Amino acid sequence: MGFHSEQLQTSRNKGISAVVFANPGWTSRNKGTSAVVFANPGWTSRNKGISAVVFAAVARPVSWPRLSLHFQLLPEPCYTMLKIGGRVRLALKVGFHYAGRKVILFMWSVIILAVVIIIAGGLTYAGFFFYGIAIKRAPKEFLAKTPDLKVDPPVAGPSWGEGADWVSRHSFRKIEITSDDGLTLRGYYLPSARAGGRTAIIAHGYSGKGKDMGACAKIYYETMGYNVLLPDARGHGDSKGDYIGFGWPERLDYLRWIEYILAESGPEARIVLHGVSMGGATVMMTSGEELPPQVKAIVADCGYTSVKAQLSYQLWRMYHLPSFPFVHMASLITRIKAGYFFGEASALKQVRKARVPILFIHGDADKFVPFYMMDELYQACSSPKDKLVIHGAGHGVAYDTDKAAYVGKVTDFVTRYVQI
Repeated sequence: MGFHSEQLQTSRNKGISAVVFANPGWTSRNKGTSAVVFANPGWTSRNKGISAVVFAAVARPVSWPRLSLHFQLLPEPCYTMLKIGGRVRLALKVGFHYAGRKVILFMWSVIILAVVIIIAGGLTYAGFFFYGIAIKRAPKEFLAKTPDLKVDPPVAGPSWGEGADWVSRHSFRKIEITSDDGLTLRGYYLPSARAGGRTAIIAHGYSGKGKDMGACAKIYYETMGYNVLLPDARGHGDSKGDYIGFGWPERLDYLRWIEYILAESGPEARIVLHGVSMGGATVMMTSGEELPPQVKAIVADCGYTSVKAQLSYQLWRMYHLPSFPFVHMASLITRIKAGYFFGEASALKQVRKARVPILFIHGDADKFVPFYMMDELYQACSSPKDKLVIHGAGHGVAYDTDKAAYVGKVTDFVTRYVQI
């Protein structure tokens, strides 16, 4: 090849040297121009190896008709040669103390790390995005785009207007309590002269407020003669809090509301918990706690089995995305910012521990909280139970769809367990 290689190699290829042959007289007469790299495939662990080969040339501007790069494996040390016009013009051998194999592993490690960082960043963004959509206290504009819900409030039929009018005609007493984690929670209390210590605590739905539950309050106050208490859940209405608990932290808040009623009515108090949608899940989650004997019955209207199941269902339905890994990442963000995992917020697990009688109500046309969830909850419930299925009712509108059946069943069930 026109040069001697013995100067470039020690007995074990540990010392690397370089030799350069160059001809500064390159001109445009050089028609055949190529760069050739020869590599030795027989390097062993004794060889410190060549991890990089660098060559360069500085010359007058020339016009080279053809420039190509060739790689060839030969049983020789690695050389880089620039051939011009069939003659070797430059030969260079450069080595570092890393084997080529290690360089490849390093490159793959960098690529894999970069991919992991990109995926982790994307999932973290998705977690914060869905936290902002579903959990953070903020206007829930996506509800207006969901055809199965009526808006203002999000879960309401014609009875909302009926209930709002009824609320406006009564003087509720505004009350405050403090949650276990220091939040100021507000509610609205209306005593009845016929109550005799009987009180219904009524839980509103997702993105609603206590006074949205006027239609339910009217049943208890006018039909059955109960005191009624309409709390604003944390993160809703006039209560403090910057996140929505989907019923899980609220279950502990309801223990405090129960304590308030016991202080108001005394040990002879008899209490019913009634909730719709997220409120239904709230009272079911409360059912699994240690409740005082004054809590006599629970009515759960269209509540979900668990936060994880409900959000997974909606994620697929609204965004066509699988539960994993998006719900799991949003759950992790929620644990950091709101203090609970989706998986632990389970009405299904809580009703298994329940001792208080529960009436389950659901519309068989509900597509927001699917109807099959009621069957799962009913089967899991370990306490005395009953159910009411309203045919053709969508989410949160069982009362609107069949008022007579709704009022009759609620009245019969509550009266069975709450004696005057």
